Amino acid sequence: MISVYSTRWLLAAICLLPLVVTSALAEPVAEAQKAGVKITLTQNTAYEFIVNIDHQKQRYRFVTFIPTFESPVEGLAYQRSMMGWKGDYLFVRHQCGQATEWRCIVDQVFTLEGNRLVHLGAIESAACKELGCKYQPDTGIFTDLYDLYQVNPVTGTTDVPPLNITRRAQGNTLVTDLDATWKMNAPLLQENMACLDQVATSGFAIPCRHQQSAWSALVAVARLTHYTNRFRERDSLFANQAVSYCTKSADTRCQWRVAGVQDYFQRFQPGAAPTYIPSPVTLVSATTAEPKATQVEKLETGKAIKLKL
Repeated sequence: MISVYSTRWLLAAICLLPLVVTSALAEPVAEAQKAGVKITLTQNTAYEFIVNIDHQKQRYRFVTFIPTFESPVEGLAYQRSMMGWKGDYLFVRHQCGQATEWRCIVDQVFTLEGNRLVHLGAIESAACKELGCKYQPDTGIFTDLYDLYQVNPVTGTTDVPPLNITRRAQGNTLVTDLDATWKMNAPLLQENMACLDQVATSGFAIPCRHQQSAWSALVAVARLTHYTNRFRERDSLFANQAVSYCTKSADTRCQWRVAGVQDYFQRFQPGAAPTYIPSPVTLVSATTAEPKATQVEKLETGKAIKLKL
């Protein structure tokens, strides 16, 4: 059960959010303009394909990994189905082939401004089975995740899942909407606070909901409150729930670990953009020659080596 203190803390934090103003392009992109953007796939070697997005004299180029390229259904056909327009934005699937990376599968996002094709950035899209599923045209929100917490000295990647964030197109790039991110994470925040309040009341004997770790709950709240610039809520966490947690903990270094959490997350800029993408997206001229396909080097016949006894 959530304490009265935590309930007031959550209601005040969530209900006082300002209204979200939907950002949009000055004018919708016309269908005739969209038709002028061409996407081509060229196999480089095995699983690696070169993707070109052409518009007049512009060409954006990157390399993607297609693990099932041999199958017309699961490979190239699926890749092509994940490349196209949704509203005013062009989504192009981009994969790295490393399942351990939080942002291994992204959609590169483009739009047209006048006669110019603009690359806005990338959106994590591993769960997307439909074109541009992380974009909501009615709100202008792109759902993404913040990846710089993946490798950290505080907790493992499986202990605390990635932090989901919301972003908007603004000034030819994607920027984080802190208020919308805070609101989107409200249900998880409430569950994490309930877990910490349960520990404060009953200790660690009774598992939290969904067998959640109380330590993970503490880290998740610290991470969210810092990233969204909610320093009042963050200070309250360390002054109240974290103190109760260590009082009930048998860990003699609990306060040291909590101090580590408090120090670590404040090293990151609130609202910072994710950084990892499978490979660089390069702007070149449409007349730039295609890179030569990588050829598999042929091995020479082995030679016998006499061993000395």
